[in-house]
Amino acid sequence: MDINARTQFIRLLQNIGGCSWSQSHRKADTYRSIEGVTQATFSPDGRYYATQITVSATVGAFTLIYEFDRCSGDLTLIAKQNIPGRSSSAGISFSPDSKLLYYSVADRLYQCDLNASDILASSILLDSIDVIPRWGLNYDKHLLAPDGKIYINSKFASPVMHVINFPNLRGKDCQLIRSGIDLTFNNGISNMPFYRLGPIDGSTCDTLGINNNPWAWWRYDQDSTEHLKIQFVDASAYEVEEWYWDFDDGITSSDTSPLHTYSKNGVYEVCLIVKNKNGADTLCRTLYIGVVSNSDPNKNMDFQLFPNPCTSVLIINVNDYLPSKMLMTIYNLEGTEVLHKRLYQGSNVIDVEGLNSGVYVVQIKEQGIIVRSEKLVKM
Repeated sequence: MDINARTQFIRLLQNIGGCSWSQSHRKADTYRSIEGVTQATFSPDGRYYATQITVSATVGAFTLIYEFDRCSGDLTLIAKQNIPGRSSSAGISFSPDSKLLYYSVADRLYQCDLNASDILASSILLDSIDVIPRWGLNYDKHLLAPDGKIYINSKFASPVMHVINFPNLRGKDCQLIRSGIDLTFNNGISNMPFYRLGPIDGSTCDTLGINNNPWAWWRYDQDSTEHLKIQFVDASAYEVEEWYWDFDDGITSSDTSPLHTYSKNGVYEVCLIVKNKNGADTLCRTLYIGVVSNSDPNKNMDFQLFPNPCTSVLIINVNDYLPSKMLMTIYNLEGTEVLHKRLYQGSNVIDVEGLNSGVYVVQIKEQGIIVRSEKLVKM
């Protein structure tokens, strides 16, 4: 960046934040701290552009929100703020429905409502990390992933990642889980463009005449206390206007992301139909809830156990099956139980750091029936 460009950028920051810095502070601190501690992103619907800029520990950070005109390419600043105080990282992301914005500065994570009359005044502090551990746990870069969750990495090669499970929901209902994902190493996050932005139907910019034909997609999460209660989460795209869920038990719903409780274990063909003025799309998936057979205990079950050999953690993925009462037990070669834990649908992280180095047997039971047995090497 040349001197003129730098001077213009400093003046921009002064105008938006009401800051006043000495020339020595501008050269010695501001330019270095700007580089590498900024994140910018567009909303999934293409209407907004937002950026989080960390300037320095003394000046703090800036949040800038713009409206974006997809036809002209013009950006219009609609909200701005300066967050004073300690800040060494910056992250920002939009909810999948483009109604909420998440932004962070090192030890704090916020959520604000883009439909509010004063957007940034609507901000809610979701979490504040009072004590930063020695390995640098904080909030750094954000990623809205294709599964509809927001993942946030932690700076300084921290071995964890934070996750927001339901980012379309306001406040604590978004279910932020600090350090929700254990990693062996983390020093960054993927750059994943949002590929589900369709054309602008009826505008002069839509020269190709391609309509927003709806595309159905969804995921589900099993309740950890009531195995028959399932949270269905819509991840469809291209300006969906109507949702129709069929849970294959005589119950239907027109909610976007309904919570449904089944009355009994079974195999269910769940379908989602999404519609708009251009058409409809359907996605059906089979749910296996608590179904296990003595004659074929591995039917409908897919497990992943890794890493093997392991050192501190063992990850057990229970794929495409919703357990009723699944238990994992680790035995030593003498047949003595050394670790016991309940398993749930999805990824289960098992802390094995306390085990001595050696060879073990991992046994998984569902409703008392052995469905998996495998040798494990602990380093």
